Amino acid sequence: MEESANVAIKNLGGGVFPKLNWSSPKDAIWMAPLKCNNFADICMLFKASDYIQHDLTRAFELCADSQATRPETFTLVLRRWHESINPANEFRCFVRHNQLVGISQRDTATVYPHLLEDSETNKIVLEITRFYQEDIRQRQEHWAEYGHDLNSFVFDVYVDHEMGKISSTRKVWLTDIAPCGEHTKPLLFDWDENMARDCNLFQPLDINFVQDSKGLFAEVECTMVLVSP
Repeated sequence: MEESANVAIKNLGGGVFPKLNWSSPKDAIWMAPLKCNNFADICMLFKASDYIQHDLTRAFELCADSQATRPETFTLVLRRWHESINPANEFRCFVRHNQLVGISQRDTATVYPHLLEDSETNKIVLEITRFYQEDIRQRQEHWAEYGHDLNSFVFDVYVDHEMGKISSTRKVWLTDIAPCGEHTKPLLFDWDENMARDCNLFQPLDINFVQDSKGLFAEVECTMVLVSP
């Protein structure tokens, strides 16, 4: 396993961000850099991560339809390390009953002024909403074919654009999917608010961005309906 991982790391450019098929060890950043250059670095991160320990021992503890406490097998996922990732472009999106109901900026400790501009917010919401309807929804239909009827979940995206600008060639990248529940951080929302919502097609989509350095956040309502020809 160590040899295979080191070969894969080399093939991915020499630096990776590791995760299991559930969580990543982001909480272990206090212990070591998240960028791993070899298998030993991965082991160090995993040992220091409460997220990884949870997955390995009690990943299913909140699942009402499973008697098991954890998966029988795990997959080590290695992602190519990108130095140019801008945290201002990362967003967490919340789906409830097959409807996108909320978007939060991923980095909740920083104010990004361009996110508070209505014109910029509308562009970001439009791109993420379009991505959900045209990409994620198709994936859901594929999952359903294999018996995975996933209608409420969280997904993370990266909107590829320059600070304060979104070009006509912008792209939305899916970076992660996670279950709804207390082990997935709601960021600028809370689970009681999010999961208690009554969903309908014309209900406003909630968008939360950090408004100032004191931790206050701006909540924006935006009704976004895309009609396919």
